[in-house]
Amino acid sequence: KFYHRVLSRPMLFDVFESISKKYKGLAITSLELHKFLAEVQKNESITLEECDNIIKDYEIKDTEKMEIKHLYLSWKGFQHFCMSSSLFHVRKSEMEQIVYQDMTRPLCDYFINTSHNTYLIGNQITSDSSIDGYIRALTGGCRCVELDCWDGPDGDPIIYHGWTLTSKLLLKDVLMDAIKPYSFLKSPYPVILSIENHCSPEQQDRMAEHMINILG
Repeated sequence: KFYHRVLSRPMLFDVFESISKKYKGLAITSLELHKFLAEVQKNESITLEECDNIIKDYEIKDTEKMEIKHLYLSWKGFQHFCMSSSLFHVRKSEMEQIVYQDMTRPLCDYFINTSHNTYLIGNQITSDSSIDGYIRALTGGCRCVELDCWDGPDGDPIIYHGWTLTSKLLLKDVLMDAIKPYSFLKSPYPVILSIENHCSPEQQDRMAEHMINILG
């Protein structure tokens, strides 16, 4: 019971309730699922038969298949469907290449593709830090990358996983060689620099200088 409570996503119930018209808040019919996937998820090629199969996959055990005459997707089944990889495979692959959503909303209205400890290419204790980590994240579609900034030698801030044996990068190199040239190579939308700032006031001033001089 605890496991299933942890997996519960109450925010999905509003979606479930909005889809379920015939049995409001109780179950989704194949026709209702088809309408949702075609009109809301923009998968116009999905068929009613495919929707039947989705419901069978998430609702019916093998021993029950011969006994079911009417197919319904329950709240539990819908939640499992949304939380599984199947939801992402239902949509046409070409839709992933087209921005069809409203992109004029405030930034807080969107889910953002985010990278954590972007500079690391291995574990968080002993691995190398690499500019390639930022390049890989940005070219992969990330719109938020992390910069853990610490006081460095000669008054120049460095990036690394503090208090560990990970190697260090100069902040200015990351800005010059990754952030500036690769931020908008794959997407025109804003990039958030998530700065975990451990620098002294003097090196914070140097951080600001690098950002102005390099990023403009």
